[in-house]
Amino acid sequence: MAEQFYFNGNAALGNALEKCLVEVGFSRTSTLADADYVFSYHPLLSQLEDAYFDAKGYLAQAKKGACLIDLSPATPELVREISAISSTSGLFYVEAPLSVADTTLDDAFSQQSNLSCCVAGDKPDIAKAQKILQDFVGTIRVTGEPGSAQLAHAAWTLQHTAQLFAAIEAEALYRAFLRIPTTAAAASAAGASPAGDAEAAIAQAVAQKHFAGTYTVEMFMADLSAALTAAEEADLSLPQAEACMNLLELLAIIGGSDLSPVSLALIYDEEEAAATCGLDWSRTQEYTQELGAHEHEHHHGGAAGEGSAEGDADSNDGTL
Repeated sequence: MAEQFYFNGNAALGNALEKCLVEVGFSRTSTLADADYVFSYHPLLSQLEDAYFDAKGYLAQAKKGACLIDLSPATPELVREISAISSTSGLFYVEAPLSVADTTLDDAFSQQSNLSCCVAGDKPDIAKAQKILQDFVGTIRVTGEPGSAQLAHAAWTLQHTAQLFAAIEAEALYRAFLRIPTTAAAASAAGASPAGDAEAAIAQAVAQKHFAGTYTVEMFMADLSAALTAAEEADLSLPQAEACMNLLELLAIIGGSDLSPVSLALIYDEEEAAATCGLDWSRTQEYTQELGAHEHEHHHGGAAGEGSAEGDADSNDGTL
């Protein structure tokens, strides 16, 4: 009987994973308790915690001897905790945060050569996970003890983020100069050449206004958020990464969560260009108003809230 795998998370990622694994003899199950391998991808750390630690989560529902393979970005501290509980629950567990090389592709998960991951965990766990991961991911790098793969992925994310933003801003600069009616400006922009293959792919996607893809802004934000959280846990400030996250959050607010990260170029373009792609800058005003109203309510309701809490405490003391 074919070994079964279960997947929970991003649909496009799950479909690509299923296609690869079914081709080599595995079968997909919708029942967590039946799975020999449990794959997961959750963009938010809170979602990941719930998925593993809830009463109906992976740690509680997976059968003994199952291998849990998490493709999500996370923090070293969180995955070390998951790893410790897994080992005492008769489960195999590895962290295998997924990295995408070319985020401009229509389906970034369909080509093994475009995917890589660092893998960490106990040695028996890594050996078991590698046997199935190699059928989906082009490059696997074993980093060792629990937490090390997430740390390596965070470092990769910071470098990848800087590269993407630099390429987009360089392209925006040349595009801006083309609007200046001088021969020198046009000649300068026309003579520009991307620094490398990745930058060339980004420039081409922007030029073709190709802002769709299965690797989305939401997933990019998940990678960067995990890296920033890891840095925060280490009492480290990363101003460049934080500035990049602010722009990603802005893009998400105006409706770009499901677009490719290359759509960041629209933030530097005319408002009409963003509108053509379904983005709405007026949402920033609505968001600011809602945020201001929330802060106003919190500020003026603080005293009442504190009094209520004290009242509850007194009531509890009396009851007990």
